[in-house]
Amino acid sequence: VLRREEPEQVVFCWGLGCTSGCASGMVEAWVGLVALGQALGLAEAMAKGGCDVRVLTEELLSVSGEVANPHAALLLGPAIVLPQENGAVRTQVLDVRVEAGAAEAVAAELACVPEAEAKVLALRPGARRRGFQRWRLGYTPAGISERQIASSPADLAALLPPGGVFLLTGGVGRIGLSLADAILRSVPASTVVLTTRGTSGER
Repeated sequence: VLRREEPEQVVFCWGLGCTSGCASGMVEAWVGLVALGQALGLAEAMAKGGCDVRVLTEELLSVSGEVANPHAALLLGPAIVLPQENGAVRTQVLDVRVEAGAAEAVAAELACVPEAEAKVLALRPGARRRGFQRWRLGYTPAGISERQIASSPADLAALLPPGGVFLLTGGVGRIGLSLADAILRSVPASTVVLTTRGTSGER
């Protein structure tokens, strides 16, 4: 279907219905999301325009002290990495608590263009059950001293033998390419081999 059509939006609902006691179901959802990402990467339509992938999860986040569903966190990885591997794909995670009014709240979000700063959004009932509130996941920078980071060329050269051959599996992503560049710049006479399951294109 992806080879014939030009999808503008894909709503991935496999993450719904798998609560804390459903680890195997969430693993299947993870496999499905990864397969979707691979299919979008191979789709000829992706060369013509972008595609929004909205991933629905159930109680992934703890907003007000409720028990979170740790298995749902499996879907965060592919949802975050897919846009890094395929610039034509944009993703957003919509985390809901399935109860009265949730379907309307999700439908309202799906009708809007995803906000760039709202990659992970939690929809929860508001005060006195008056509609749903939007909670955006954010991160607080952590202070790290220079002593905790071994990122200089000298540090890397001390860890890896000169003239070594280094195999990076899945190495054509952003992290793999950065690591390969650091090795080649820091370790004398080194060879780096990058492998990937898919096509790397110009990379």
